[in-house]
Amino acid sequence: MDREIVAIDAHRCNRCGLCVEVCPRSIIELGEESAGIKAPQRCILCGHCKAVCPEDAVIHYTLDPNEFAPVLPKDQIPDPETLLAFFRSRRSIRFFKPEPVAQPLLEKIIQAGRFTPSGGNRQPVHFLVLQTPECINHLRQEIHSFLRQEAEAVLEAQERHRKFGEPLPPRAEVKLGYAPLWLRMGKLFEMGKDLLFYYAPVIFVLYLDPEKASPFGVDAGLAAMQMVLMAESLELGTCFSGFLSTALNSSPQLKSLVRIPAAHQVLVSFMTGHPDIRFQRTVARKPAQVTYL
Repeated sequence: MDREIVAIDAHRCNRCGLCVEVCPRSIIELGEESAGIKAPQRCILCGHCKAVCPEDAVIHYTLDPNEFAPVLPKDQIPDPETLLAFFRSRRSIRFFKPEPVAQPLLEKIIQAGRFTPSGGNRQPVHFLVLQTPECINHLRQEIHSFLRQEAEAVLEAQERHRKFGEPLPPRAEVKLGYAPLWLRMGKLFEMGKDLLFYYAPVIFVLYLDPEKASPFGVDAGLAAMQMVLMAESLELGTCFSGFLSTALNSSPQLKSLVRIPAAHQVLVSFMTGHPDIRFQRTVARKPAQVTYL
């Protein structure tokens, strides 16, 4: 038995078999005296076995036992109406107070992302936190410069396509849709208006190695949503930034600027800070597009 991964205390095990049933990798079996681990190297550290064990007989050597806290009692879980109202209360904030966000609040937001489920429990998401004014200002200037260059290049390509029939570059249709906005954002930035980060004091960037994660960025998307909901509970505002993610993924130089490995992919970025506006009503949305089978 590899005691550096997971084991079962035979003196505490009552052979109830619950750990055998919940193990997603089927690496636990019942012996004559207790349950046992038959293939510890295949353990994905999900902790289901320890969480379900009534005798707390499972030992995970690489996980903090203090994190296996009792689940919330039912009377402390929000009722469905309250929970849905909380979801609907979150809106994108584009007005932030200049005051910084306290470090304990940032840590809570990161913890919300850390405890998000992930495919195969690989936990592939890396969290980049930009919080110094110097770093944010530098990145803001570089992103505006990059977007301006992208806009000018695709508009020039469109003109050559119109005049000479030259083929448009990849993703030209998408870039042409944004090009006027990127140029306008740059001009407004020169006038002191920030439509990129909205002068938020903190920016979160979630990135991962695509070779070690579930497809389509699901892991990062799940983490980001839990993080922004945690921020909401801390009375902080958030706003997702697709332009930041796009720019970072399109430019190795920008990735290097914020120390993101070149082979890694940025999936989600969002700003946060103390909101300088208060909304009075929840969100309204189009009807859900649902198919029941």
